[in-house]
Amino acid sequence: MSEIPARTELVIGFLNQRSLRQLAKFGDMRYASLKMHYAIMYVNQADEQQQIEKIKQLRGIKSVAVAPTATLAADFAELNQQLSEDSQLS
Repeated sequence: MSEIPARTELVIGFLNQRSLRQLAKFGDMRYASLKMHYAIMYVNQADEQQQIEKIKQLRGIKSVAVAPTATLAADFAELNQQLSEDSQLS
């Protein structure tokens, strides 16, 4: 059984739908908003910088950014505690 490689989430702004077809070969496309002109895709973490540079060079791509999802806090114990204290005060 092979191990799952570490992956990075990218948020990509594009100009037209034709750009989406080009993006598909760089990683795993998870979501594309045609109205808002952005896509979310995953690339292998080992090739992250090289993939970002290649994607930036494509025609029809406005911006490429690493999504902050990995750095967001997933522990909400403190927030829940503050909310319960605030509700008791009211």
